[in-house]
Amino acid sequence: MRLRAACPCSQCRAARLHGRIDLAPSDIRVQAINARGYGVQLIFSDGHDRGIYPWDYLRGLTS
Repeated sequence: MRLRAACPCSQCRAARLHGRIDLAPSDIRVQAINARGYGVQLIFSDGHDRGIYPWDYLRGLTS
């Protein structure tokens, strides 16, 4: 899932910078969406819930 692989949390960003992030398995799903004003927090079926996706960041993922 592209959203999970593009998680903006510090842990995932650091892993991407060091080339250590794998593509998320295709069976991962969004389980919940929590509004955070400037974006949304996505809760994934693998338990990951740290990233807050700002609206501009999400727009950038669609290009």
